[in-house]
Amino acid sequence: MKRTNSPKLFLKKNRRLLLFLLLPLAGCITGMIGYEPLQSVFGDWLSLLTVGKVSGTFGDVFSAWLSVCFQPFCLWAILFIGGLSVCGAPTAFLIPLFCGVGTGLQQAHYAQFGADGWLVLVVILLPAAAMKMVLILMASSESLQLSVLLASQLLPRSSRCGGLWQVFRLYCIRFFVLLIPIALAGAWEVVLRLLLGGLLI
Repeated sequence: MKRTNSPKLFLKKNRRLLLFLLLPLAGCITGMIGYEPLQSVFGDWLSLLTVGKVSGTFGDVFSAWLSVCFQPFCLWAILFIGGLSVCGAPTAFLIPLFCGVGTGLQQAHYAQFGADGWLVLVVILLPAAAMKMVLILMASSESLQLSVLLASQLLPRSSRCGGLWQVFRLYCIRFFVLLIPIALAGAWEVVLRLLLGGLLI
């Protein structure tokens, strides 16, 4: 993010950042609006949005961690592969939108339980979802940058030709470093579910 004292200049220089921030928000609103129509069609399938309690056994904790991290790990892999393609730019926009839809559906699902549902959302689910969303946005930004760079290599008289090995090496390092906070965010959610399991519906 580029710092500036002028709001107009800030918006101009950080258009991509603001667009990325709007994508999960738009997805979240879409998920909340679409929950009721989807419930009438899919019914019991939406019960999968309910987060279960975690017992203190290692097997249950590890299983819960794998379950929590499965989606962000898959999205991470899609973004990584998308960045290696000249046609991968749309993926960098669709993934944050998809994440937002999932968060919105979960919010609408728990909101129907009233105050208890909102307590679970605010204390356990939304903080972990926010952490994972920030990491997915970072991965989306990296994916978009490399995809655009690769596409620019195909243009005639491009001034950005060459130097791809160093860019690719940094791309891999940044992406694999992101795996660590994604895993930690999943662990944090499991710890919250373990400690505050009495709140879960």
